[in-house]
Amino acid sequence: MNSTSNKILEGEELMSLSREVTGINLIDEAAVEPITRLVNSINEESDLHEIGCVAKQKKLLRILSNRLRMQRDVAKHPEILDQKIDAPIFIHGMPRTGSTKSQKILSKSGDFNWLVLWMTLNPSLFTGSRDESVKPRVDEGLEFEEFFELNSPENKVGHQFLAMEPEEDSFILEHSLVTNIFPAFAKMDAYVEWAMSQDIRIQFAHLRDTLKYLQWQGLADASKRWLLKCPMYYGLEHELLDIFPDAHLVMTHRDPKTTLASSMKLLTYFFKPFSNRSPQDQVPLYLYGQAESMKRHFAIRKEIPELKLIDIDYREMADSAETAIDKIYNFCGIDLQESSKNKMMTWNSSNPRHKKGKHEYSLEEFDLSAEIIDEVYSEYLKHFKEKFNW
Repeated sequence: MNSTSNKILEGEELMSLSREVTGINLIDEAAVEPITRLVNSINEESDLHEIGCVAKQKKLLRILSNRLRMQRDVAKHPEILDQKIDAPIFIHGMPRTGSTKSQKILSKSGDFNWLVLWMTLNPSLFTGSRDESVKPRVDEGLEFEEFFELNSPENKVGHQFLAMEPEEDSFILEHSLVTNIFPAFAKMDAYVEWAMSQDIRIQFAHLRDTLKYLQWQGLADASKRWLLKCPMYYGLEHELLDIFPDAHLVMTHRDPKTTLASSMKLLTYFFKPFSNRSPQDQVPLYLYGQAESMKRHFAIRKEIPELKLIDIDYREMADSAETAIDKIYNFCGIDLQESSKNKMMTWNSSNPRHKKGKHEYSLEEFDLSAEIIDEVYSEYLKHFKEKFNW
C-alpha cells in the first residue's frame, strides 16, 4: 500500500492476499468485477486519510476472505443450502425513522433470531469446523467497536456499533459486493452507479444463503423466525420478495424534515474514521435518491396489493413502544407472550431516548430547508402526514 497517496491495494492483489490469508486456493469469479470497480471508485473518489486507508483495506480483505471461507464450507457441506428461512421479518424505511429502536426492542423478546454485529462482520467459520471457538470473530467485532469509539466518538449518539448487540444487515450485504451500502462510509459514486445497474437480487440472495450458513453453524435457532433490518430496502421490495417470498415487512416512518438532517449528520460520523471528505456534497444524492426510492416503493404498494406490510410511526415506537409491539406481533401472526413483552419493556425502561446523549442536527447545516423537503417528498408527505399527524 502506498501510504503517501493513501490508496488501497488493487482488487486482484486483495483477492490474491485473501487466498494467502485463508489458505483457500479458490478463484472467486463472482468477485472479480465488483471488487475491481469498488477499489477503483474508492481510490479515485473517497480521499482516504491514512487511518481510513488501512481500515478500508482490512475491511475488503475481511470480506473477500469470508467469501472464500463460505464457498469452501458450502462446497464441503451442500446441505447448508437446505436450511429453511421461513417468513422472515424485515424492518425497513428511510434512515432515522426508528428502525434501529424497533429492531433492538423486538430482539429482546427471545422470540426471534437476529444478527449480532460481530456475526455480520465475520459470518464465516475461520477453520471450517463447527467446533471452533467464535472468540476470534467476536474479538474482531470488539476491535471494530473500539475503532469507531476512538475515531468517531460522536457516533455513539447516532448509531453506536456494539460487538455483542443487534446490528442491521448492511455488513452482510457488503459481502455480496453488489450493494448500495458501501457509500455510507465514504464517497464512491462510480461504484454505486454500477452496482445499482446490476441485478440487485444478488445482495438478497447472499443474505439468504448467509442466514442458512449461520443456522448450520448453530448460531441461530431454525425453529425461530429471523428479525432483520436495513433502512435501504424500501423501493427494492420486488427484488427482496423474489428471494424471500413469504417475508413480512415492517416499515417505519418519520417526518423527512427530521430524518434528512439526522441522516446527513450521521454520515459525518460514519465518514470521519475513513475519509478526509465531508459528506456535504452527498446531500443531493441522498435527498433525491431517497425520494426516488420512495416513489418506487409507492408503485410497489399499488402493484402488489397483497403485500405483507405494516406502517409504524416513529413516535409510536419511541413514546409508546408497547402499542407498536402489539401491532407488529399481530401483523406477523405471532402470539405475544407476557414473558416476551416483559423482557422488551424492561429493556425499553432501561434505554430511554437520549440515554447516550442527544443527536444534534439541523437542515440549515446541510443547506436544506423545510420548503425543499416538502417539495421533494410531497408524495410521501401526502400519504403519511395526516395519517401520523406530523
